[in-house]
Parts: sequence; C-alpha cells; structure tokens
Amino acid sequence: MVLLWGIQYFLREIKAKFAQLEIIPGRADKVIPPIDLLHDHFTTSKGLYLLILFTFLPFIAIKINRLFSGHKPFFYQAEPTSWALMLDIYNDSISYFILYLLAIVLWMIFNISRVLSKINNKQYYESLKMKPLDTDKVGGLRSIRDLILKLSIYYFIVIIFTMSTYLTYRGLLLYEGISLFIYWLIGVVFSLMAWLALRRLLKRKIEKDISLLNETLEGKRLQLIDIITKNKEGESQDQMNSLSKALDIVNKERDRILQYKIKPIDAKSIILFVSSSLLSLLIIVKELEGALEDAAKSKIITFAVSQSQPYLGDSISTFLQYFSK
Repeated sequence: MVLLWGIQYFLREIKAKFAQLEIIPGRADKVIPPIDLLHDHFTTSKGLYLLILFTFLPFIAIKINRLFSGHKPFFYQAEPTSWALMLDIYNDSISYFILYLLAIVLWMIFNISRVLSKINNKQYYESLKMKPLDTDKVGGLRSIRDLILKLSIYYFIVIIFTMSTYLTYRGLLLYEGISLFIYWLIGVVFSLMAWLALRRLLKRKIEKDISLLNETLEGKRLQLIDIITKNKEGESQDQMNSLSKALDIVNKERDRILQYKIKPIDAKSIILFVSSSLLSLLIIVKELEGALEDAAKSKIITFAVSQSQPYLGDSISTFLQYFSK
C-alpha cells in the first residue's frame, strides 16, 4: 500500500511541478504548454503498455526456463495442495504487482526526460517563464530538479522491493538479478537524461538572454557613434549621456549573466542520488553471490557452452563453464 501511495503522490507532484512551467502572455499560440505535452504522453501514448510487457516478459521467460530445466519454481509442484496453490498465487501476484509499479515509475521518469528534451528548442526558450538569475541556480525550476531526485530515489526503493520478492535462502536468483540490474541501469540513464535536459534548457535560455543583450548593446553603441560623429556643436550632449548610461547598465547586466553558473543538480542532490542508486546496486550484487549455482543447471548455459565449442574453441566454453559454477 505504501508503494501504491507513492505512485499517487508522484502523479500529483508531476502535474503540480510541470504546471509551474508557464507560457509568457502573447506566446500561448506559439507553443504547447509543457503540462499539456506531459498529459498527452501519459494518456495517449501506448508506450506504457509496451513497457509493462517489456518488464513482465523477462521474468515470465525466466520462470518458464526454470520449469523446463528441471527446477520446481512453484510450491504446488512439490506439494500439490490447495494451500500450496494459494501460496503460489499470492507470491506471483505480489511479484507482478511490484513489477507493474516498477514499470509505472520508469514510465514517469522517461516522460519527464522526454518532455524536458522536447522543450529544448528556440520557441520554448522565448516562450517559457523562467528566471535564469534566480537564487536557486536552476532558473526558478528547483521544484522540478527536486522532483527528479525524489522520483529516482523512489525508483531504486521499488527495485529493492522487487528484488525481495525473488529472494531464496541462497540469495537472489541469477536471471532475475541480471534483469533487475538492467532496469536499475535504465533508471539511472533516464534520471541523468532528465537532469541534463533541464541543464540544457536553462543554459540555452541564458544564451538567448545574452544574445538579446548583445543586440541591444550593439544597437546602443552604433547610436552613440552616430551621435558623436555628427555632434559638432554639442547639441546632443544629453542624448549621449543617456546612451552612455544605458550602455553601462546593459554591459554590466551582460557580464553578470556571463558569470552566472547554473546548477541543475547540487552537491546534496548528487550525494542522495549516488548513495541511493549505489545502495540498491550493492544489494543486488550482494544477493547474487549465491545465484551462480543455479546457472549450472540451466539449459541456456548448457546450450551456450555446447554451441560455442565448434566456433570459438575452448576459451569461451571454459568461461561459460566457470561462470556456471
């Protein structure tokens, strides 16, 4: 129930935080608001169903392989009673329910990364309400940065819960562990992509502002040169003073923006992300220590060893046999 509550919480948070990416008045007809893009991706795309299928298939295939390899992955096989059947149903229901939650969280991270990447273009730089010089160093988008961090940490927690449903007295089973490592890696990649997309968005917004200031600076400079060359009797002294002050202000603002350093991810966020991701990875690796014994009984490894012998010689076969021990 706690994991299910987490899904509801993050759905509300994603909607609230992306609603803060507002469009400047007068530009509403030029771009689609990011919250609408996100809503379309969540509700109209069939990707979620494919992702759920992609998440389920490896574990279903693993169980089928184990069944045909002579193992007994179900309690009912060892003791054909109604209690054993109920226990199998309960275990598989919990396992696939958590896998379903894992797919949903990954879908959230993927869509956040996708939308942030999609709005990285000139139209959105000119249309989004952002504050490049905000004290949060993220252009006023600290809430989105923190959302990515929280969602990533939650994703790693769900991976640990998923792993716990496949533990045996010897630890995590081999192929389940490999599958979870792949999902762990995908989550890390999409989280980093979201942060990088946020950084690009802010960087290009700042570059756009600097470009506008450069145009203003050049325009004022040319006006001043024109007045100086034509001002033989000092008739435009006031206008020259005004332009000089304007040039000074614009130049100082430009220098201030150039010295500004954006931080889409700060030291605290780095520490929390690295610690949570590494903790989940270390748990997976630790629980995999006792799983290599099962590989020796797997028909997949046996088949790979026998088929590789004629083509690759003894080296690959020796490696696979060693890996199976």
